[in-house]
Amino acid sequence: KLSSATKDVVFSWTAANVEGISGIAASGTDNIPEQTLVNNTNAPLTVVYKVKTITTGEAACSGAETEYSIVVNPIPDVVVDAKSKTICSGEHTNISLNSHVSGTQFSWSVSTNAAIQGASDGTGNSISQSLINTSSVAQVVTYSIRPILKTPQTSCLGDAIEVVVTVNPTAKVNFSLTDASICSGQNSPKVTLTSNVSNAKIIWSVDVPAGIGGVNELNGNFEISSKTLVNNTNVPLNVIYNAYAVVDDQTGCKGPLATYRVIVYPKPKVTNALLKQQICSGSSSTEVVLYSNVNNSKFSWTAIPSSNDVSGFIASGTGNIPIQTLVNRSSEVQKVIYTVEANINGCGGEPVKYEIAVYPTPIFTSSIATTVLCSGKTFSYLPASSTTGVMFKWERPAVAGISNPAAS
Repeated sequence: KLSSATKDVVFSWTAANVEGISGIAASGTDNIPEQTLVNNTNAPLTVVYKVKTITTGEAACSGAETEYSIVVNPIPDVVVDAKSKTICSGEHTNISLNSHVSGTQFSWSVSTNAAIQGASDGTGNSISQSLINTSSVAQVVTYSIRPILKTPQTSCLGDAIEVVVTVNPTAKVNFSLTDASICSGQNSPKVTLTSNVSNAKIIWSVDVPAGIGGVNELNGNFEISSKTLVNNTNVPLNVIYNAYAVVDDQTGCKGPLATYRVIVYPKPKVTNALLKQQICSGSSSTEVVLYSNVNNSKFSWTAIPSSNDVSGFIASGTGNIPIQTLVNRSSEVQKVIYTVEANINGCGGEPVKYEIAVYPTPIFTSSIATTVLCSGKTFSYLPASSTTGVMFKWERPAVAGISNPAAS
């Protein structure tokens, strides 16, 4: 609305065309009317109105020319790399916000999704929020982003756009069994691998320590087959399977590492170098201290005699084989055979035989009656025994009146 301090004034005005502005009224009289000015550029543009005054009446006096300016700001927009993106659970959205209009500011609101944590409304030039999908299926959140251009005189609000973010779930691996322990030479259990995410791909690999034999598969997917594992050392060894799941799409979201362990215990061996001893009937055996290649092995044993003519032995026991007084009532050598087994962690080794030979007490079976013969006659005696393998020793001292010297 134009006004003047001078009475009876008539106004006329003109406006030059401004490239990039549409809707400009080129000229007119009286007040400058309301106009819808559209700035088709990305920068503020100014429309200048030149106003002249002239008095009415015969004199028709013209006043000085006056200018009136209108700054037309552009409508800001939002520029993003993409209006949809897919991320893995726990990753950041990383949405950069730009505009063709310099000085544009941004605000956004986000749709509510109970299965997504970390999404919130905000302002700024980027949306960098770590989104966590607490479910086992892909979830979606939508950011509605609105631009605004603020000047000291006005604020210009642009159209909002939407960016849709798909958040894949975290795929976890589940083993059908808990960690297993077996003895060397036994079969490990078959294990099935599944994931909480239905379309996830599972990948596993195995760490095989030195000393383990029988692992013929070093990687796989949904199953760990049964294997005969052999521990060639004297200490327990761990075969460790490491597995992770990947959501099967372009993002390749990798879940956390899960492990499954098979402990392979060694089979202990009895390592005594000497596995026999010999005693006479009625004598005490020597204690048998048992040794193994595996520390802290326990020993058990059972004893079986070669016949019922042997007595005094302990039929079974644990630990070392103790001292025993063994009696052989026969005329033959008898044996007590101890079957010894080492055991640790429930793993028994191959049984070993330990032998105690019990020799009988020799028995004379030839006559020992006094023999009378004439001087000068030959004396002969053939000793005999019912005991097998007996050797005889004799001696004759010198006798006064007998010319033969002592002999043996």
